[in-house]
Amino acid sequence: MPISERQLERYRSLYLLFLDETGYSQYHPTGVYTDAKQRYLTVAGALIRGDTYFEQVEDAMAGLKQKYFGQQDVILHYTDLFLRRRGSPLPNEKRDSFWEDFLDILKGIECTLISITIDKQRMQEKYTTWRWNPYNLLLALHIERVVYSLERLEKKLHARAGDRHLQAKIYAEARAGKGNSLTGEEEGPDRQLKASYRRIYETGSKIYRTVTISDIQKRLVSKDIALRDKRKNICGLQVADLVCFPLHWNTLFELCPDQVKQLQGQIEKDRYVARFWNELQSKIAADKHGRRKGYGMKLVPG
Repeated sequence: MPISERQLERYRSLYLLFLDETGYSQYHPTGVYTDAKQRYLTVAGALIRGDTYFEQVEDAMAGLKQKYFGQQDVILHYTDLFLRRRGSPLPNEKRDSFWEDFLDILKGIECTLISITIDKQRMQEKYTTWRWNPYNLLLALHIERVVYSLERLEKKLHARAGDRHLQAKIYAEARAGKGNSLTGEEEGPDRQLKASYRRIYETGSKIYRTVTISDIQKRLVSKDIALRDKRKNICGLQVADLVCFPLHWNTLFELCPDQVKQLQGQIEKDRYVARFWNELQSKIAADKHGRRKGYGMKLVPG
C-alpha cells in the first residue's frame, strides 16, 4: 500500500506484530484430550519494523503471489496451500519451490518470530480455580514479550534522550465474522479479545514477569488491538498464518515430543515443518541469554 515519507519516518520506530492461531481455544469439560489439535493451542506471529513491512514485505509477498498464482488478490492460508489434498490453489509440483521462496523472504528481512503454545490438559490439571481463556492468556504473554523485546532493542540501539521510544501495534485475525448485523456489535470471541487486550493495557500483566501499566502504555501505540478480517488481503496476517502452523508443530516436537507420541494419529514432521525449523529457527525471539526455547518458543504451563 502506498505510504508517504512522513508516515515511513514514523514507522521506523513502530513495530507491527501480526498474530494467528492454530488449534481450538476452548477447554474440554473433562480435561482429557486425545488429539493434538484439541489439546494444544498456539498463537504465533511475526514482529516486523513498520518501514521494513511497507518497503520490503508487502512488495515481496505481492511478487510471490504474482509468480505462483498470476495475481495478487489470492489470500494465502497454510492449510489451503499444503494440507488440502484436493482444491488447493497451489499444485503439488509447486509447493516445495513456493515454500523455499517464502522462507527466503523471511530470511532476507529483519523480523522476529514469537510462538506461544498452551497445553490445555496440563493447564486444567494444574489449575482448578485460576484459569484464563487460553487465547487471552497467550495474548498476554505476547504482550509481555513485545514489551521486553522493545526494551532490549532500544538499549541496544543506544536511544538518545528525545528520540522516539520504540513502540508496537498488534494485529490479529478477526475470528467472529461480521457480528450482529442489526446492532453492529461484534460477536463474542472478538469482543472478549478486545476486552482482554484493553484490560492488560489498563492494568498491566503479572503472568511470568511483572509488566507494569507504564511499561505497556509506553510500548503499545494503541489501547485497542487491531482486529482485521483476513479476507481483506492484509499481507502481515498472511505471513502470520504461514508461520503459525510450522511454529506450532515445531514447538510440540521440540518441547513435548513424548506427550505428542501418545496422542491419536500418525504425528510426524512433514518436510515443510522440518524445513522451516532448519531455516528459520534463528529468527525466533531469544531472551537476554540467547535462549529461544522457553522464550520465543514457549509451552505453558512451564
